[in-house]
Amino acid sequence: PSWRAYTGQTYDEWKGFGWVDALHPDDRATSLAHWNRCVAQCQPYESEQRLRRADGSYRWAVARAVPIFGQDGAIREWVGTTTDIHDRRQVELERQRFVTLAERSEDFIGMAGLDLKVFFLNTAAVRMIGASSLEAALAAPVDDFFFPEDRAFIRDEFLPRVARDGHSETEVRMRHFQTGAGIWMIYTVYVIRDQHGQPEGYATVSRNITERKLAEERLRQATVDLQDANNRKTRFLATLAHELRNPLAPLRTGLDLMQLPGSSPQALAKARTMMDRQLRQMVHLIDDLMDIARIDSGKIALKRERVALRQLVTIAIEGVMPMVEAARHRLEVALPDDALWLDADPTRLAQILTNLLTNACKYTPPGGLVSLAARVDAGADVVLTVRDTGMGIPPDALESVFDMFSQVSQNIGRAQGGLGIGLALVRSLVQMHGGSIVADSAGVGQGSSFTLRLPLAPEPAGSRGSASAGAARPGAAAGLRILVADDNVDAATMLAAVLDARGHAVTLAHDGRAALALAREGCFELLILDIGMPGLSGYELARELRKLPHLDGALLAAHTGWGTEHDRSEAKAAGFDAHLTKPAGLEEIDALLGRLALS
Repeated sequence: PSWRAYTGQTYDEWKGFGWVDALHPDDRATSLAHWNRCVAQCQPYESEQRLRRADGSYRWAVARAVPIFGQDGAIREWVGTTTDIHDRRQVELERQRFVTLAERSEDFIGMAGLDLKVFFLNTAAVRMIGASSLEAALAAPVDDFFFPEDRAFIRDEFLPRVARDGHSETEVRMRHFQTGAGIWMIYTVYVIRDQHGQPEGYATVSRNITERKLAEERLRQATVDLQDANNRKTRFLATLAHELRNPLAPLRTGLDLMQLPGSSPQALAKARTMMDRQLRQMVHLIDDLMDIARIDSGKIALKRERVALRQLVTIAIEGVMPMVEAARHRLEVALPDDALWLDADPTRLAQILTNLLTNACKYTPPGGLVSLAARVDAGADVVLTVRDTGMGIPPDALESVFDMFSQVSQNIGRAQGGLGIGLALVRSLVQMHGGSIVADSAGVGQGSSFTLRLPLAPEPAGSRGSASAGAARPGAAAGLRILVADDNVDAATMLAAVLDARGHAVTLAHDGRAALALAREGCFELLILDIGMPGLSGYELARELRKLPHLDGALLAAHTGWGTEHDRSEAKAAGFDAHLTKPAGLEEIDALLGRLALS
């Protein structure tokens, strides 16, 4: 259109400096000053300014004019044009706003043409992918932005879906340019369209969700671990019930036999031997459980001393001989002639060897071979190997056999049972001694071996005297007055029967307050107290008893199922002289009575 049609100015209004009136008031001074400079310097004029239209609205326009010179070199006239650039300026303004917003964002923002050549990336995107520069990122093919395993999906499935639907979203891994690591993104892509609605490229605003995905994976793994732990707990409880019922069944049968009239002395003697063996098996099972709990909580401490290996092997063999004989196994032992000394806790090390030999006997068919051999390796370590001809171990289970509640095979091992804690306990105790243990097997049905390595202690300079294993123990005092307090009536009655058979006068109480009343009225040399009694606990009762002058010389013994070091310390602090963990055997009771004999 003409100037008049566009602005509404007539020629008379426009001529001279009248055109300045058609400019936006904010642009007049700047445009006029620029015009005057161009005229003074005889230079072409160009200025972007807002021009008022005939309807009173303002639009951006660019005015261009060039001087026409006469023959004398002076400017004769100016020829120029004014072009509406309002739409272009709006696009540029929107683009600048977009760039500003994009640069403020921490999301990945980018644009590419239909040829997938990237032409825009914000700073966050360049930083996120670890590109050395914006130029390096823009020069990279689109495939380079994605994790190798995800490229085919993006190229063949995702982008065609975007082109068809106009936009789409997926979770995908981009690739870190420097490390190659995957970067999880919520990848959202839109089609860019021109003014005619035709596709001309793609734009993405995508968010880094790597931390969320890692958290999800941690949660998923934790869920799997919890489910596995729950399954192992369920299996453990079922197996524990099974293992406890095994010795309880013959104990029940033995008791029934004792009640039958006409049972022969030989049958009763055999039943007592069997019942004692089964009871020891239950105690061994519970002791293993308690030891594992102590190790896990860091409450077990080794009582190290110089000890001869041969002595420990002898103790372990004595412990497993009933099992060896019952299964008709052949037991072979090969030890060096020279004495080998260890700096170890003799009780725990004997426990290690006993558990390994017990395991070998348990998983070897009747009539098999079990062997224990020791050798010195390079003069610094003793290497002990327990080998059997039993069921063997699959190659993939050689390490996991040492895990808590692990079973080599639920089918193979079911016949022999076991809680799967023996080898876990062995490994923990071996590591506490500074040693190591490994399992080996040629496979199922090929037997197995466990090789234990422990550091040797220097040989003592002179011979060390030791008490003979057969030395006489102090005799138990006779005719003692004993108070037994336990809310388990059967347990109290049976203990009283044993003490009565030893010739002692026993008084029974079944709660803490009744025991205190009896103690105030009577005079007792020994008081055996349960801890978890109603009325007064064993600890509270012990503190009250220590206030009674007439019991100053009495011996207080805690008799409880709680047997940790913490429990023993708490009992001692309450005033107990001794601690018996249920079920206490005759040896422990005799040892307690022997203390009174010595005093």
